[in-house]
Amino acid sequence: MSAIYGLLWTRAESSSDHIVAVYQAALEMLPWDEELAWRACPADVRELVDAWAQVNRFGTAIEDFIELELTPAFLARAVDETGLDEHLILQWLREFDWSLDEDEAISFIRDWYAAGLPPAPPRGIDVHSKRGAKQLKRWVDAGFDLADGIRFPDLSLDDAITWRSAGFDARDANELLALDPDLTPDEALAFAQLGITAEARLAWVEYGFSADQARQWAAAGLRAADARLWRARDLRPGDVLPGRRLPPNLLPGTGYTSLSSLDRIPDPPGTRGRAAARRRTDE
Repeated sequence: MSAIYGLLWTRAESSSDHIVAVYQAALEMLPWDEELAWRACPADVRELVDAWAQVNRFGTAIEDFIELELTPAFLARAVDETGLDEHLILQWLREFDWSLDEDEAISFIRDWYAAGLPPAPPRGIDVHSKRGAKQLKRWVDAGFDLADGIRFPDLSLDDAITWRSAGFDARDANELLALDPDLTPDEALAFAQLGITAEARLAWVEYGFSADQARQWAAAGLRAADARLWRARDLRPGDVLPGRRLPPNLLPGTGYTSLSSLDRIPDPPGTRGRAAARRRTDE
């Protein structure tokens, strides 16, 4: 099926509507006999099938290898250098999702087992992560789930430990630090202490408000995105009129307000949070 799909895709890949194009290609090509289909098959697929035929492996027995574009030579090398069987090698390579070259894949697998990590390849492992097997083992040894070290490659182990001590799991810590890299656990806890929900806290942190500032603006009936605009006009929660979202004279001289123009309004100097950093084009 991998070879057949590759054959169909040669007719469909240049189309703007791939679903329709694959269907139309199937109507045309599936009635072909084997010889005609084989001649039309992409050269790289033919070479791969031929390579497996030379070691007496054919048809459905090589389906997985064709799909993953694996040569007999690489599979033999991977088995020899890792000590794993073919089935487990295939599991690993599926998780890699073509993101590693052959040398990197073998090296990663060997390092994984040398570090004493679980024998089965974890689902969803991000091999673009900055963390290798040894660093992931440190996460496991520190009492974190292996998935935490995989899912949150930008969260340092030291930060994860610090935030865990304050009652935050790795997901919460990663999410909050992505919104404000300078946020401390005590600053985050202050939101809950003032009755602000964890969901609402995310927006206030992203727009650079402290917990006390968030409480005051929320009491004035504003959400974080709206409070930012009043702050940008150097106004305070006490200046907010009941039921009014936007501050007066927000964009003087324009006569109108659009969403895109609101997003371009600058924040006061020194404003923390991802939203302010984005407006400063600070990656």
